Amino acid sequence: MKKRGQQLFGMSFSVIFGIILTVVLIGLASYMIVKFLEYRTCADIGLFVQDVDDEVKEAWNSQQKTGVFTSTLPSKIEYVCFANLSAPMVGANTEEGKIFREIERYEVYKASMFLYPPEKACNIEYKKIEHIIFEKNPTCFPVVNGKVQIKIQKGFNDALVKIG
Repeated sequence: MKKRGQQLFGMSFSVIFGIILTVVLIGLASYMIVKFLEYRTCADIGLFVQDVDDEVKEAWNSQQKTGVFTSTLPSKIEYVCFANLSAPMVGANTEEGKIFREIERYEVYKASMFLYPPEKACNIEYKKIEHIIFEKNPTCFPVVNGKVQIKIQKGFNDALVKIG
């Protein structure tokens, strides 16, 4: 004799429980995939920052070097900027001037490299890069299709690495 609850839907409790469990597992798997992709993005940003620091140190330790450092960044990062926040800004009405005003809050950290927009940089929005100099304050490099190219050079008699 069939129970009344089973006649209502025509399915047993185990089938209904299996469907609910499947939906929960699919939702959990989707959430984990999204989180994994976020972690990958943050790892890519961290590796980029470390690679720039290593490239500058290599140039500074060499007698002379001229080249373009090319790397990839997540497309949500628009610019990589180098700035001395305690020095006056050049080009207040330009895009770089707008970026300078937004990154000024990091002056207390004595940082020299900044990722813009900072809120998209996974809490790695600034980094202190030693032994660099740049002509324009700030000097920004656009990220185009996830790629950025940074000009790095050091002459034979130069004490610092020139960016830009």
